[in-house]
Amino acid sequence: MATDPSPSVLPDACAARAPDPAGSYVSATLYPPTMAFLAVAVHFHGRRIAGLKTSFFRMQDDGSKGAALGDTVLTDQQGIARLQRLVTIGHYICEIQYQPAAMIPTVPRSQDTFALALPIGRHVAEFDDGKQFDRDDDIVDDDGSQADAADDPLPDASADAAGEPDPGSADSPDWSDAA
Repeated sequence: MATDPSPSVLPDACAARAPDPAGSYVSATLYPPTMAFLAVAVHFHGRRIAGLKTSFFRMQDDGSKGAALGDTVLTDQQGIARLQRLVTIGHYICEIQYQPAAMIPTVPRSQDTFALALPIGRHVAEFDDGKQFDRDDDIVDDDGSQADAADDPLPDASADAAGEPDPGSADSPDWSDAA
């Protein structure tokens, strides 16, 4: 019983022959370009955003926006915008409503997406974000002198806006043995 040869990792190809100016022929094996999908998932603070106009463009060699690919589409309820046809594997430009253009790669499967976090250009993860409100940082007064921690204008976290202590704080009355 004959077995089929193992499948090739290369796509199906065609052979081509073209006349050579020297009088003979040049032969080559032509592979079609490998195709993929363009799809983005648009996020803002961890939430996917629906209803944003999204356009896809070819990217020129210098990284600038080239010809438009298809019509403008809206992000769906899951915040996903897709180009409804295959494109050659590579990098493209995506423009989302009210945002600057972003370079995006193709994705291998139709259900895959490339995540874009709004606003475009901001880092997806800010590593120093937690230190932005750290009370241990040096506090400097307007005149440039070192401020004392007692001068910190932040209110006591255990008091609410009316100045009443938080029910769970040590300053709140204990009503557990009241009859």
